[in-house]
Amino acid sequence: MDMRLSPVLICVSLVLLSGLGQIVICRQEKETYNDVVRMKLGGFTDSTNNRNGGGEIDGLALFAVQEHNKRENGVVELV
Repeated sequence: MDMRLSPVLICVSLVLLSGLGQIVICRQEKETYNDVVRMKLGGFTDSTNNRNGGGEIDGLALFAVQEHNKRENGVVELV
């Protein structure tokens, strides 16, 4: 076997085995059709604003957007 092909085969087999494991885990939780959807990376979760800092993050994001808009509008006015 070609030595360049070995790492590729190892990676492909690991991906296939992990996908098979996810299918088995999903099937053990509930026997419904929607279990296949849950095996996607990341899954489905509700976003909670308090988890990542809540209002502080929102305030920083708003400030960053406002500063960016000020700079962009300043460039447009000069041209």
